[in-house]
Amino acid sequence: IDLPVNEWKSYVFQKWFLFRKSIPVTISTAETLSDIFLHSSLLLQPEDEMFLQSRPISRNKKNPKYKI
Repeated sequence: IDLPVNEWKSYVFQKWFLFRKSIPVTISTAETLSDIFLHSSLLLQPEDEMFLQSRPISRNKKNPKYKI
Protein backbone atom coordinates (compact mmCIF):
# COMPACT_ATOMS: atom_id res chain seq x y z
CA ILE A 1 0.00 0.00 0.00
CA ASP A 2 1.32 3.38 -0.90
CA LEU A 3 0.04 5.83 1.65
CA PRO A 4 0.27 9.59 1.09
CA VAL A 5 2.34 9.93 4.27
CA ASN A 6 4.25 13.04 3.21
CA GLU A 7 0.99 14.87 2.47
CA TRP A 8 -0.42 13.82 5.83
CA LYS A 9 2.75 14.89 7.68
CA SER A 10 2.73 18.26 5.96
CA TYR A 11 -0.91 18.78 6.91
CA VAL A 12 -0.28 17.86 10.54
CA PHE A 13 2.77 20.13 10.79
CA GLN A 14 0.72 23.06 9.48
CA LYS A 15 -1.99 22.39 12.04
CA TRP A 16 0.57 21.88 14.84
CA PHE A 17 2.06 25.35 14.38
CA LEU A 18 -1.36 27.02 14.42
CA PHE A 19 -2.23 25.73 17.89
CA ARG A 20 -1.92 27.83 21.02
CA LYS A 21 1.47 27.09 22.58
CA SER A 22 -0.08 25.19 25.48
CA ILE A 23 -1.57 22.49 23.23
CA PRO A 24 1.69 21.14 21.74
CA VAL A 25 3.24 21.22 25.22
CA THR A 26 0.35 19.22 26.66
CA ILE A 27 0.57 16.62 23.89
CA SER A 28 4.37 16.46 23.93
CA THR A 29 4.52 15.93 27.67
CA ALA A 30 1.73 13.34 27.87
CA GLU A 31 2.97 10.21 29.60
CA THR A 32 0.88 7.54 27.93
CA LEU A 33 -0.33 6.81 24.44
CA SER A 34 -3.87 6.98 25.80
CA ASP A 35 -3.25 10.54 27.05
CA ILE A 36 -1.81 11.56 23.68
CA PHE A 37 -4.82 10.12 21.90
CA LEU A 38 -7.30 11.78 24.23
CA HIS A 39 -5.68 15.21 23.90
CA SER A 40 -5.25 14.88 20.14
CA SER A 41 -8.68 13.52 19.34
CA LEU A 42 -10.31 16.56 20.90
CA LEU A 43 -8.53 18.72 18.32
CA LEU A 44 -9.82 16.92 15.24
CA GLN A 45 -12.18 18.89 13.07
CA PRO A 46 -14.48 17.72 10.25
CA GLU A 47 -12.16 19.30 7.67
CA ASP A 48 -9.29 17.17 9.00
CA GLU A 49 -11.24 14.00 8.33
CA MET A 50 -12.20 15.26 4.89
CA PHE A 51 -8.55 15.96 4.09
CA LEU A 52 -7.47 12.46 5.10
CA GLN A 53 -10.28 10.82 3.19
CA SER A 54 -9.59 12.84 0.05
CA ARG A 55 -6.08 11.44 -0.32
CA PRO A 56 -6.05 8.26 -2.39
CA ILE A 57 -4.45 5.11 -1.05
CA SER A 58 -2.98 3.03 -3.83
CA ARG A 59 -2.34 -0.66 -3.72
CA ASN A 60 1.23 -1.79 -3.95
CA LYS A 61 1.18 -4.33 -6.78
CA LYS A 62 4.67 -5.54 -5.90
CA ASN A 63 3.49 -6.65 -2.48
CA PRO A 64 -0.09 -7.95 -2.79
CA LYS A 65 -0.33 -9.16 0.81
CA TYR A 66 -1.38 -5.64 1.81
CA LYS A 67 -5.05 -5.05 1.12
CA ILE A 68 -7.46 -2.33 1.96
